[in-house]
Amino acid sequence: MSTPDNAFHQLAHILASRRDRILEFEILPRGSGPLLQDGCSVGLSKEALVQSFVAARQIFFKAGTRSPCLYPREETSGRAPRDQDEESESVDIASQILLLFDCEHLSACNYRKRRLASAINAHDFTTASHASHERLVLRLESELTLTTTLLTSRLHRHTKSPTLWQHRLWVMTRVLSVQGLDPTDRLMGQGLGPLNPNPPSLETIRELFVAEADVVLCAGELHPKNYYAFSYLRELHGLLAEFVRGGGGDEDGDGLEALATSVVTPVLEWCLAHPRDISGWMFVLYLLEAVHDDRARADVVSRTVRFASGVGWEGESLWTFVDMAAKSFGVVDSVQDMIRSQPSAASDSIVGSVSEDVLPDKPWKVWVVKVRAYWAAGGL
Repeated sequence: MSTPDNAFHQLAHILASRRDRILEFEILPRGSGPLLQDGCSVGLSKEALVQSFVAARQIFFKAGTRSPCLYPREETSGRAPRDQDEESESVDIASQILLLFDCEHLSACNYRKRRLASAINAHDFTTASHASHERLVLRLESELTLTTTLLTSRLHRHTKSPTLWQHRLWVMTRVLSVQGLDPTDRLMGQGLGPLNPNPPSLETIRELFVAEADVVLCAGELHPKNYYAFSYLRELHGLLAEFVRGGGGDEDGDGLEALATSVVTPVLEWCLAHPRDISGWMFVLYLLEAVHDDRARADVVSRTVRFASGVGWEGESLWTFVDMAAKSFGVVDSVQDMIRSQPSAASDSIVGSVSEDVLPDKPWKVWVVKVRAYWAAGGL
């Protein structure tokens, strides 16, 4: 049987050697051993994870009170810098294990925020060398890959953790500002000077948003109806749009639209593969509100209706989206015409006669009644 220290050291070694790789953790079934690793895939037993947590907690709360990342430097000024660095690294690994066990561990999450904030505050953006700036960027990006590891691993609650999603947003805002993606410098409170003379292009920003959407969709795959994941993507969408617009006024909508357009299709395809996921459908509706192309909006709604009609889908989530989108974007008549496309007098009669007055609390069911008539008339 492995001891808590053995389990901790094995897991700590994996995390310390992670660098910027994204790992995938999974809980092993009984009889598979305490810990297995195959490349970026890591499996560990519940017992090994608990043992690692016990050891990590002792290290974190024992050494954390003396960490220079948590308290002013003068409190640790009597100790050698090398000792401070080793202890800081040990506490850093311990905080990662705490979050691996408990995704809502606020002490560990806040420690990591303070550690990064300390590095940012110590960085002089006006005089620092390019190498120093790159080290700071890599440190922030390493934190992003850590959150990706936690949010996309096959763990019990991590994919839907509000603490982890908010931490990722906090880190992302710092990455954007350090990279020069905050035109007003409101996040850092200081200009970035000559370190970022050429801010990233619109295409680069789109690629970033698409990559973040992939992370969210992966988390949504692992934990259905992942409200916190899609809420994160909404907030990031607005944050990136502020940079894309390059100013104020009407251009703000252009930034929102450009980014929304880049992910509408992949998110819609994900929703069609997971038609019960209301969080995904509501995010598609959010994206369409940012897209001012009436034809694009109508195409999304039409594609959804064709899918549901073709497979005989009656689920509430999909038809709630159809109901809300059709009314919001003025395509009710075109959707009804699609359902009437099967030539049948009986179908036309039923589709035309059903109204929301019959089901005032569940208007989506009106569409289900209409599409059932379409199926009964030979539409499926």
